[in-house]
Amino acid sequence: MTKANITQYDSTPSNNADINDINIAENCPASNINNAIRELMAHLKNVDTGSQALTALSVTGDLTVDTSTLKVDSSNNRVGVGTASPSTTLTVVDDVSIEGSSPTLALADTDVSNNKVELSYDEFLTIDLDPNDARGNTGLIVKGDGSEALRLTSDRHLLIGTTTDGTTAVGTVIRDAGEVLITRDSNPPLLLNRNTSSGDVIEIRHDNTRIGSIQERFGNVQIGSANNNLLFNSGAGEIAPAVDSGGISDDVVDLGANNRRFDNIHATNGTIQTSDRNEKQDIEELTDAEKRVATVSKGLMRKFRWKSRVAEKGDNARTHFGIIAQDLEDAFKAEGLDAGKYGMFISSTWWETEEKYTDENGKEQTRILDYKKEEDAPKDATKKTRLGVRYSELLAFIISAI
Repeated sequence: MTKANITQYDSTPSNNADINDINIAENCPASNINNAIRELMAHLKNVDTGSQALTALSVTGDLTVDTSTLKVDSSNNRVGVGTASPSTTLTVVDDVSIEGSSPTLALADTDVSNNKVELSYDEFLTIDLDPNDARGNTGLIVKGDGSEALRLTSDRHLLIGTTTDGTTAVGTVIRDAGEVLITRDSNPPLLLNRNTSSGDVIEIRHDNTRIGSIQERFGNVQIGSANNNLLFNSGAGEIAPAVDSGGISDDVVDLGANNRRFDNIHATNGTIQTSDRNEKQDIEELTDAEKRVATVSKGLMRKFRWKSRVAEKGDNARTHFGIIAQDLEDAFKAEGLDAGKYGMFISSTWWETEEKYTDENGKEQTRILDYKKEEDAPKDATKKTRLGVRYSELLAFIISAI
């Protein structure tokens, strides 16, 4: 076969009987050898200029290309690109570009079969830790200045400034289930700042629907939902109802409910009830029947103990004084009057049902749900009624009979 270029030469010398059809076999004319060398030199020149490619190249010892363009350090098994003194297995000085339709850089751990990390780019930069799940429990650690800055655990929890997945150590933990844990020594672990306008600092949502917020209003904190908010006015020294915008909410919001009662209220002074003539109508003196009820009511005062306190404290439960609402209602009925039409008498009805649920720790719990209307309650809900009195009005009523 004619050897037209260097790639066609055989690694077995005896198989190379010609160079570009010049016979160099044994006993060939001397001129053939001379011409063959010239032809071989031309082939090598073609390799040097790049017009002829080598199919393989084997080098024993170091290899240097243009001083520092490429350096192979055979004694230390190192390769340098852009340097003549590689310090690692592969040392690259200046920029590196990996190009392709979806270029990928893989780092393989030979201690575990198929264990590797892949960095790829195709619209997004993707870091794939152990794509073959060869090792399991693979994580990511990022260090700065020799110290760990953050880590991504195998549970897909991001730990910043800590190696503890919890709240027992200072740092921030972001969990894949949408949970954030922040721990800090001697300072606020969370600082939120809203610039320029007043409004929400924290918006609270359920099923992506706004249900409440913590707001900044006029340099004060406001907490609530829709038009049922509390404005903590530090300048005036008051806590007052407010609408969502921070404006006045007057005579709209109740404190507690018929079946969601506070226990004791500790105050320096009593409550203040509005008694302005300008806000009242149908102002009349008491009828004779009403005065008779007032007289009877004076004799209905009783002492008693609350059942719930006896169950809690036994004989240590204290004695209270007041009126029994049912007795007051009967006194009105005796005079042909409806106690429900008078503000001193309260009768509240609701429906309750017991519900099983699983708490955040996976434990089954029981809670009682209430409904204001029967049509909103489940069929098995229990109807509840509780009677009460407004003592400020009751006492004023009784005084009228004295």
